[in-house]
Amino acid sequence: MTTPAPGGGTSLSLAFTVSNPAPTLSAITPVSALSGSPALTVTLIGTGFTPASTVIWSGAALSTTYGNPTTLTTLIPATRLAATGTGEIAVATPAPGGGTSSPIPFRIAQPATLQAGTPQQHGAAVTLDMAWTGNPDS
Repeated sequence: MTTPAPGGGTSLSLAFTVSNPAPTLSAITPVSALSGSPALTVTLIGTGFTPASTVIWSGAALSTTYGNPTTLTTLIPATRLAATGTGEIAVATPAPGGGTSSPIPFRIAQPATLQAGTPQQHGAAVTLDMAWTGNPDS
């Protein structure tokens, strides 16, 4: 920096670094999907997000849309939702500073399937007892 005379001169330079905040992930929505689902948009809520933050799905970077320092969105491809299991979602922000958040599990459940149905005659009324497997709410 230079200041004009009288009494001015050139100051010494001083380097400084602006560090990115470390991201923290507190919630995702939705938290699950059925196997075989089409691509799905997921909203991530936390703190310390920057436009350079990236959503990580089980170790792989996904396309990420920055909303603000507390909100990101991503599209989970249908290929990642093809089979039942659990994926992990985290947020990574590059150096300087930055880091990777703790992950939140994302459940991929088997769709419910009707296994059996037994009609019961009760006079004029009929009831149907059914058995299901793969119910994502069970």
